[in-house]
Amino acid sequence: MNKILIINVLCAFLMPILRGQNPVVTSKSPVKTPTTTTRKTNVNLVVNPSFEIPADSTKSLQLDNPIEAALGWNSPNKGEARFFTSTSNNVVYDVYGSSWTFKARSGQNVAGLNVYGINSLAKTELRDYIQGSLSEPLTVGKKYYFAFWVHYHCEGANNIGIAFLPRKLQIDSLGRLPLKAAAYQVQVNNYSETAPWALVVDSFIAQRPFQNFIIGNFFSNDSTKLQSNKHRHHFAYIDDVFVMEAKHDVMPEDKKIADWSKNEKVFVPKVLNRVQFKFNSAEFESESFVQLDEAVSIMKDIPKIRILIKGHTSSDGDTASNLKLSQKRAEAVMNYLIVKGIDSARLTSQGLGEKQLLLAEDTEENRKINRRVEFEILEK
Repeated sequence: MNKILIINVLCAFLMPILRGQNPVVTSKSPVKTPTTTTRKTNVNLVVNPSFEIPADSTKSLQLDNPIEAALGWNSPNKGEARFFTSTSNNVVYDVYGSSWTFKARSGQNVAGLNVYGINSLAKTELRDYIQGSLSEPLTVGKKYYFAFWVHYHCEGANNIGIAFLPRKLQIDSLGRLPLKAAAYQVQVNNYSETAPWALVVDSFIAQRPFQNFIIGNFFSNDSTKLQSNKHRHHFAYIDDVFVMEAKHDVMPEDKKIADWSKNEKVFVPKVLNRVQFKFNSAEFESESFVQLDEAVSIMKDIPKIRILIKGHTSSDGDTASNLKLSQKRAEAVMNYLIVKGIDSARLTSQGLGEKQLLLAEDTEENRKINRRVEFEILEK
């Protein structure tokens, strides 16, 4: 089945649903009508999909708000994803100028995020993301639609996608997130004043029973197509986000299915920098247990990963003693995880002593940083 026909079939089936109507399947449509079902059909699983429910109904909304002002939505990183509401005449506030007014696709509110460019201050690719959740987990092996409406300012682009995760992500950084999109916007949607909202539809097969997701551009600048780059500004307004089970076989035969099952790796901390030990000992300081318990929670949420726990020391003391101490500290972390219910078969420990110093040992602060425990994900 060619790609143009696939897109036409998806839109013909989804458009009535997105308008709140029942889809009409004609005899000419290359789809299979299910004879029985045990679940509700055409149910949008996205919580607060149109951003119409505020997080706090007692507070007055501004025209321009952080995305956290919408119930169930937040930014997973230090990006500046936004939540816009309409003026008294139902026009969405455009932070970039009143000359390009438009209305929400439905209701009064929309989300907004940067999808392309360079953050010159942080020296990273310019990306904002919005994070939400489903009303129920995905069913592994089932096919789903991902759909949303987009309006670009000032120039169009592609690659806005959805990545699924086992839990909410919160990281203290800017730039592109290292995640694989399950489905995404393949074609460039251009900026338009006359027809601002364009429907984007893609489909995917669930690889994990995840219930949390992030929307944004997970591709590099080099891999992202643009309408143009004259204004060097590619900001996307998004409305009416849908994730629903696909009851008809509309997957293109040549569709490349990205392996997004390993998105969970982003949660595993590389360095347990808040796990501290008493001097010349493998006994934890009291403040260490917060991060240790967080590691336990991550391991339970992601049951298929295996971890190598690596212990490191500063160069204080002799080399042989440091090697033994680092091994004991790695084993202390491993034993703590086992006591908390993590299968020992998923864990391996290694002491490296002072072999891999991160910083020059010219200050006590640097020596403290060098005394660390690291996690390394082992392949299955």
